[in-house]
Amino acid sequence: MSNRYVDAYTRFVDNVDISGGPNACWPWKGHRTEKGYGVFQVGGKKVRAHRWFAERIIGEELEPDLFVCHTCDVTYCQNPRHWFIGDALDNNRDKAAKGRHPGGYHGNQNESKTHCLRGHAFNAENTRIDRRGFRACLACDPIQHGRTTPARKALAA
Repeated sequence: MSNRYVDAYTRFVDNVDISGGPNACWPWKGHRTEKGYGVFQVGGKKVRAHRWFAERIIGEELEPDLFVCHTCDVTYCQNPRHWFIGDALDNNRDKAAKGRHPGGYHGNQNESKTHCLRGHAFNAENTRIDRRGFRACLACDPIQHGRTTPARKALAA
């Protein structure tokens, strides 16, 4: 019987090595991305195996800005005991704490800054968190993107 006739859960289980026991990493035996994440096809679409399985455990799809982060740092590990759900900032902080953030973690050096490069304060009224988890100055945002409004001009002044 060909793979396309076997349900996704069965194909997932067939590609996971749980021989190390419940606390060990469960390596993905199937196809992996260049970065080592396990992938397989579900309904004609390529999905990351750990994300697909996490969504089955939780019972709903994860928001696009959430990640299934590996506490074990083994990208192809499928053991849910080695995962936590977090956003980009959580993932970057986890990588930085373990010393494996490529090019260094810029969030650490910038978290202590109280003002943007143009001198605007990072406060609740003037700060937004971008999709990567980094702070952005609302007063500078329209300047950087060529958009201005009277309210933003007043903030930038």
